[in-house]
Amino acid sequence: MSGKINDIALALRTVRYLKPVQIVYQFRYRMLSYIRKCGILRPRLDIYKPGKALEFAPFIPKYDTYLGDNTFRYINITSRTEDWNCSLNGDLWRYNLNYMDFLCQRTAVCASECVRLMSDFIERAASDRVVSDPYPVSLRSVNWIKFISTHRDAVDGVNQVRFDTFLYSQLVHLMRNPEKHLMGNHLLENGFALLFGAYYFNDVRMLSAAAGILKGQLEEQVLSDGCHCELSPMYHCIMTDRVLDCINLMANNRRFEEPSAAELETLLVKSASAMLGWIKAMAPDGEKMPLFGDSAFGIAPSFDELAEYASVLGVSPAGQVLGESGYRFVKGPWYKVWADVGQTGLSYNMGHAHADSLSFVMTVKGKGFLADTGISTYNVCGRRLYERSSMAHNTVTVDNLDSSRVWASFRCAERCRVTLFEDTATRISASHDGYASLGMVHSRTFEASDRSFVIRDIISEGGCHNPVAHFHLAENVNILELTADRLVTDVATISFCGATGVSSDENTVSEEYNVFKKSVCVHVSFKDSLVSTITE
Repeated sequence: MSGKINDIALALRTVRYLKPVQIVYQFRYRMLSYIRKCGILRPRLDIYKPGKALEFAPFIPKYDTYLGDNTFRYINITSRTEDWNCSLNGDLWRYNLNYMDFLCQRTAVCASECVRLMSDFIERAASDRVVSDPYPVSLRSVNWIKFISTHRDAVDGVNQVRFDTFLYSQLVHLMRNPEKHLMGNHLLENGFALLFGAYYFNDVRMLSAAAGILKGQLEEQVLSDGCHCELSPMYHCIMTDRVLDCINLMANNRRFEEPSAAELETLLVKSASAMLGWIKAMAPDGEKMPLFGDSAFGIAPSFDELAEYASVLGVSPAGQVLGESGYRFVKGPWYKVWADVGQTGLSYNMGHAHADSLSFVMTVKGKGFLADTGISTYNVCGRRLYERSSMAHNTVTVDNLDSSRVWASFRCAERCRVTLFEDTATRISASHDGYASLGMVHSRTFEASDRSFVIRDIISEGGCHNPVAHFHLAENVNILELTADRLVTDVATISFCGATGVSSDENTVSEEYNVFKKSVCVHVSFKDSLVSTITE
């Protein structure tokens, strides 16, 4: 009984951060889900409206996911299946299967094979549990419209009617069921899909719905420094790609004279420019994406691909300065550092946030030195909880607690508040109150110079508690010496002042889903303060 009470209390402490509209839609969708399980009010799949192929400038192709003979590879798991509802590899794999990214993948699949798979999907749709889930509907609809438009000779008249009927039915369902219970990137994807549908079906009502979502959400979700509000570099790149797709769509298909279309196009260009500017500020020399929050390689387009795509569309990056996102980039003569001194995430949607406040990652002479552990899974499991925890990041824990109370796969109850005190090119100082329940505050200062990079940690009122600073070494970094006050590796050296104990253990980092690479984590215990000086 006490366990259930604790679970309810945890849920209430999470729900209190939601917007009222999210709570209303949570109840609405849960009721609809129950009703549909009883065979009532199932979404219609027989609403026909003819579509018209669109023109596109070359867009960024998706990663290869279809290997032939009904064999698919998603999140580094390869499986042969004829079941679009296949759950053997977890929900994330099943959802990716339903996105049907292979229709636009880099190694082109034979058009006739794509048509066969699309037809098979329609035939089996009635038994697919996620076929009408708004998020897969959104991503799949864009892929279908791109494929049909770029392979119009491969789709005969009969299939054209079938595809248009299914596609329009799904988009009508999406128009009536936007993901206002989740908000964030999900609601943006709903708007993007409805915009594609509006142009493909020349549907003014759908255009109005798309504009209604996108105008408000782009202004809210693109922060003042250009970063997407969920603070995941991976999702930022996905959203940037989609915004550029919408610019591509509108610039090459002048089908509406409504003022709302012109206003939306202007906003899309402004948003893309800001988002590209954030990327340029984070990676001025074309560096790889730092894996903050829920981020992994092999999912989103690279920084370089986005820059090239934008150039083709005539969109230039704005001159952004890192600010509201809380991310900072520091470049020294021999090192580069990315630090997180911002809030934990989007207050009403913390699904992709980690308890990583005041963490950082570092490269030395182009080689990874201190890394984020990344993400390997979205499944509810110990690994998912670990990857979101404070211990999995280059920051400080107290009594093995997290700075923000992350739980399940996408939940967060109490979240710390970060205060930024100093923000210059050579010195960044901030604190968070994630350990206020213990009567203490964690303050961290980053100091950059030509000869060293220094991290100063202070725990106020340390008392009998156990603060520990964690340093996650990147893959292939070898420890040459580890003593009570120094860590020597074949990449760089860290000297510790104030340490009361130093230990290390074997660990793994995940730069891609379901891929684990061996690494080492060094744990440095201290009482009230610790100074960690990194030198060549």
